[in-house]
Amino acid sequence: MGICKPIGLLATKQERLFFPAKLIIRGGLIMDKIKILKALSDNTRLSILNLLNGEKLCVCEIEAILDNTQSNISRHLAKLKEADLILSTKYAQWVHYELNYELLQKHQFIKILLEEIKDDDYYRTQIEKIEKYKIEDSKCNDKVS
Repeated sequence: MGICKPIGLLATKQERLFFPAKLIIRGGLIMDKIKILKALSDNTRLSILNLLNGEKLCVCEIEAILDNTQSNISRHLAKLKEADLILSTKYAQWVHYELNYELLQKHQFIKILLEEIKDDDYYRTQIEKIEKYKIEDSKCNDKVS
């Protein structure tokens, strides 16, 4: 009912009551939040956001820290990018990812969530892995050569 239909096709009285036009039309804010919430609903994606909080990392670094496959991490990065939660910058053959801080300013609940998960042991362990990874100076360049 309703949410998958284009805005102009909200036909039934019940749908018009459930999705008032002013909420949907205001720059698609509701749809943006739904997309963001869907992206945040996966533990791996939350882990990636946690790693990118204050860091710029490439796929191979995220892959090594989360001990996951490159294709799996890339799929999750694509979902996060689709929701505008992360930005990417290409350097030669490497793509570096970072949080979209503009979006975090716009949607404070994301910022609050990232602050909350910092205190969780599971996510704190991942941050410790980043520090260890940096100390060992394990960079993508080393993996290629």
